Amino acid sequence: MTTDPLEIKVTRTYSLSLGLPPKVYSLFTRRQAWVRDTTYAITLPNTLAEAGTSTFRVDLDPNNKVPELSETNNTAQVDFTFLQGGLTVINPVEFAIVTTNSPRLVAQSNDRNGPQRGYDFELDTVPTFTSGLVLRAPLITAGVVAEWQPTLPAVASRDSVVWYWRVRFHTPAIGEDGSWVTSSFRVIPTSPGGWSQSHYGQLQRTTRTGVDVSAPAGTWTFASGQVPLLLRTRGGGVPRSAAQFVSVTGAGIYLQSAGPQQSVIGCGVKSPNLLIAVYEPGGLRPVAMPATYQTCGQAPNNFYYFSASDPATGTLDTLDNLNYSATRQQQLASFLAAVPAGSYVAVVSANRLRYSLLPASLKASLQTLLGSQLITTLADGEPWRWWAKS
Repeated sequence: MTTDPLEIKVTRTYSLSLGLPPKVYSLFTRRQAWVRDTTYAITLPNTLAEAGTSTFRVDLDPNNKVPELSETNNTAQVDFTFLQGGLTVINPVEFAIVTTNSPRLVAQSNDRNGPQRGYDFELDTVPTFTSGLVLRAPLITAGVVAEWQPTLPAVASRDSVVWYWRVRFHTPAIGEDGSWVTSSFRVIPTSPGGWSQSHYGQLQRTTRTGVDVSAPAGTWTFASGQVPLLLRTRGGGVPRSAAQFVSVTGAGIYLQSAGPQQSVIGCGVKSPNLLIAVYEPGGLRPVAMPATYQTCGQAPNNFYYFSASDPATGTLDTLDNLNYSATRQQQLASFLAAVPAGSYVAVVSANRLRYSLLPASLKASLQTLLGSQLITTLADGEPWRWWAKS
């Protein structure tokens, strides 16, 4: 065991609301540990301007001057909240379940040396404290700790009730926070205790991301989101042109949040075709259509096509496609009819699709089921992509 000096680095990071940059204190030097478990006491200055939550990171031997088997276990951090003025509610804790109709409400001044003074308490079943059940305590005079033990009125036809309570200084001192401090609890007489958030006012006191709850209806709403979707193709060229689709980088249907684009080679992309992807309305998850339809790609970028698969070698069947096969045309019509109502549908054309050869009934299905307005006016070979809701 050595007795060489040990350097200790302390870094303090403040909450964003304070707008203060991180503070790195001058290195503290102590003698190395006498025994395995040694505690070092370090005093750090603190001002009222630094009140709030801070994160303290401690690095032992930050410059690696002490030889060790591992240099990766010399860091730890802790969060600590410094109170400034005002009040803190003590009991019941926020969102507690209590089992009595005479709860003991306790609050504490954040000034441990505070004088005797007056405290205001209020209690109600709504967070606005404006219902007909609101209770207001007579002025309570106390020192650092004040308490009130009201008797809660019965609420008809309810087996449990959420109560909100708040407290403030009756006469705040100069520079002291005199605003209400609010908390809540739920009364369930037969419960062993615990924690509960069930009322809209309680739910509004939490951090919510992408979701919100309204007052006083308690209706949940979800924030709209955006998912980037790429639909890319090109025209089929003049009659008897070679397949053009495969010459386009990134051609196909891709959810851009799903990583790199996948190859579509072999997926009917050398034939006159329509590539179709179907998504659930809530989160754009792929809809699994019946297995009778040909699919390609990997979820969530899988799609369906309506022609012969592209051969790895040999000759492509130039008749087994939407231009010339009544079977494929009927397959597409059946597919469209099987799309679940409300689903989103993405479509891109591939190569020289001859829209003039599609049956009128198929075009009507595209108009009726997917709302297409161009299907009856597209010229043969024109590129086509569209996004619809069935």
